[in-house]
Amino acid sequence: MANFPVKPLTREHSDFFNAIRALAAFVVLISHLLSIYLLPRYGLTIASELCFFTIPAYAVAIFFILSGFFITYSALNITKDNQGRFSSRQFLLNRLTRLYPPLILSLILIAVIFLFFNHGFENSYSYIPRDAKFSLLNTLSLNLKNYLPNFFFLQGVFVGKDSLAMNRALWTLSYEFWYYIIFMLGTVMVINKRYRSSVILLLILLGALIYRNQFRFLWLFIIWLSGVFLALQYNSSKLLQAEYKKVALFILIILGLIVMMVYQKNDAFYLIAYLTNTALFIQVCLSLMIMLLISLALRLKLDFKNKYYLSLSRSANYSYTLYVIHYPIILFLFRYTWPYIQHWSMITILAVMAIDGLVIIYISKKCAIILENKKLFRRMLSRLFNKGDKALCETN
Repeated sequence: MANFPVKPLTREHSDFFNAIRALAAFVVLISHLLSIYLLPRYGLTIASELCFFTIPAYAVAIFFILSGFFITYSALNITKDNQGRFSSRQFLLNRLTRLYPPLILSLILIAVIFLFFNHGFENSYSYIPRDAKFSLLNTLSLNLKNYLPNFFFLQGVFVGKDSLAMNRALWTLSYEFWYYIIFMLGTVMVINKRYRSSVILLLILLGALIYRNQFRFLWLFIIWLSGVFLALQYNSSKLLQAEYKKVALFILIILGLIVMMVYQKNDAFYLIAYLTNTALFIQVCLSLMIMLLISLALRLKLDFKNKYYLSLSRSANYSYTLYVIHYPIILFLFRYTWPYIQHWSMITILAVMAIDGLVIIYISKKCAIILENKKLFRRMLSRLFNKGDKALCETN
């Protein structure tokens, strides 16, 4: 990666990526609103499983693709700024200043809601059938064993089986963080030629994942790596070559045929919530198809002037904060609205959900002004690290 210059991301393509990212965040928000308000009441059907589980799963897949793309570009820029050497310290600093501020707010919200607004919450869920598999998704429960590991991105990867019941979205942050670590070690090995330490750490990490039966983590890592592939192709301008279009269309057809054959044999398209290997295989194939469609879209003229498109693109400025904090806020709003609307019509419930969604978007937008100010938190962490280095030198 150090042997060629970094191709700047054009404004049109930046707006395009931002629009996709914001749209995926809104899909997850709407899905969680619907699942909390409607799924327990109307039950689980093929249509509801498609709407509440499968579609959001592919929204998350889009997050992983875009994450792999932008992380690769970040590594390219870091390498360029350091005259051909990759700085793992700068890379981690950038990632932590991105991940932590909204995460900390989310964990604070969870603790406050659980400690001060938990009374009587279980009565709001008294209508849920005991055998409903989705009832666990909406449980207001918290203990230190599944709370504290989230501060260190361990939950769902090295500790516990899943993320907090009060914020199911956090499992993706744990996955993201460890994808960053694997990518960082691989980049150090490829660019800085530090093979021994990188390989040892990668083998230890891989062994721990296999020991923990984290095959879902490894399946979804393929999706994340497709974003890395997309970034490298974009940077080398190979996406614009005629040969790329032919190969991409051919692979799209092959993946589509594979999905059709596996689906007809196993009926696994709707099983994404069960996390079977077959369902995950289909998710990987369909996600690779999404990545290829994005790559083909980048060959087109994407300089849209539509105000709604541009507004959606600007929504990416708070999409990460929205994704991380929306779930506990939904639970809080549900706690105080459901006793009054549970016997009302579907239209009324949907209207209340829409208002809740707008409230959550407004809160996320305002919080993101500070929480997604990467320059501010980067300066704070840089000062902290520099003080640590100075203290260490004085001690020595």
